[in-house]
Amino acid sequence: MIGMQRSTSGPELTLNYGVWIRRIAVSMDERSDDPQRAEDCHWRERCGFSSRPGVVDLWWRLDGDLDKAWQDMRERLEFEIPQLVALSDDATLRDELLRNRSAGMMTEITGTFYLWVLVSALGPEQERTRLLPVVSNPEAFPPQFREALRRSLKSRSS
Repeated sequence: MIGMQRSTSGPELTLNYGVWIRRIAVSMDERSDDPQRAEDCHWRERCGFSSRPGVVDLWWRLDGDLDKAWQDMRERLEFEIPQLVALSDDATLRDELLRNRSAGMMTEITGTFYLWVLVSALGPEQERTRLLPVVSNPEAFPPQFREALRRSLKSRSS
């Protein structure tokens, strides 16, 4: 999913990306499988983060050469959309989270929960074993993850 965000401090625009992951949604009993905004997705990122290390985010001026701004956005999307499509695959997202648990615009604790869901389903077993002590205390996680963790831990012990 791609969304546009206008700056509150001037005539600028940026692009926000989102990838919704069914396996994570099911684990959390999320009701919608059709998020309406990038902000409603599990993986969120602002344009520029994935393609330009060290760049915080990219904004385009709306009071200048609009043709150039649109062309630049189009080129950026042509580069970044394949990466987003790849992240919609559970195993690819798992591998990305194994490399960097706070990838995208998520916190490390959110990334840990998502990683737990993915390695619980896909493996590898050594990662489940490594994460088990971290997720064994659901109360250390934000409320939206606690019940899913409790169910997951209970099914593992059964």
